[in-house]
Amino acid sequence: MSMDGKFSLSSAWDMLRSRGECIGWAHVAWHAKAIPRHSFIVWMLYSRRLCTRDRLINWGMIDSNECVFCGAEHLFFECGYSACIWRHVLQRMNKYRAVKGWSFESDWYSTEFKGKSFSSLLGR
Repeated sequence: MSMDGKFSLSSAWDMLRSRGECIGWAHVAWHAKAIPRHSFIVWMLYSRRLCTRDRLINWGMIDSNECVFCGAEHLFFECGYSACIWRHVLQRMNKYRAVKGWSFESDWYSTEFKGKSFSSLLGR
């Protein structure tokens, strides 16, 4: 029942489901204009369930942990090629700064594009 004592589906749903902790990156993946496939990939990435090369090598599915772009062993923005692409994306968004590691970039992205403004929507 809702606060006024009337039954509604939303109040029943709120009673049945369990509320977890608030996740800071949820607005990046799940928003009204999101493409479902993109939301799912972002959810997998932040949940650390995306099949990156380091995970695939641990499972024995591949033999090499080398970066497909430069041949070194690293993840995400530690690659010079990936960092260059991200730097260009940042510049297109009028953000001029050095590219840092994955944890910094994901935290920055989660806090930078909050809200319902057009620039936040475009950034997501």
